[in-house]
Amino acid sequence: MIYLITHGDKKPGNDPGLTLEGIAQTLELKNYLPPKSRVICGTGARHIETAQILGLTPERYTCIVGTGDSSENGVVVLSCGATIASLKYTSTEDMGTALAVLIRALSSDEDYVIIAGRPAGTMLGKRDTKAASVYKIQIEIGFIVLEELISLGNTG
Repeated sequence: MIYLITHGDKKPGNDPGLTLEGIAQTLELKNYLPPKSRVICGTGARHIETAQILGLTPERYTCIVGTGDSSENGVVVLSCGATIASLKYTSTEDMGTALAVLIRALSSDEDYVIIAGRPAGTMLGKRDTKAASVYKIQIEIGFIVLEELISLGNTG
């Protein structure tokens, strides 16, 4: 089984970590995870912090599931601190196919946990993906389907 974990509430700014509320939200997700799993983690501070809070050790890190970039009020704050208009930021659209290929390539014999942000759910077709959530990912008749197991955050 494959699980998508979205990080909890984040601080503002470039490559932000989690707020105190985000840390509390993340702790509540632990009971919804498999006891043993292989972990793939985004490269942003909030993704790595989420793994640490959940006691998970990523075996892989990839920008396909999340970066240090952060969207706030129609502006994207890049991990370097530069800002650009959200309309010019196409990572979600550009990486969607790559994420779908990654998920289809994972072994069905093992449990996987992917630590990401809301954009990963959007890339997989779930437009209302929420923060601080656990989704079970299934492939049904060739389509990737996300089933929400718990959601503690909001959609934006």
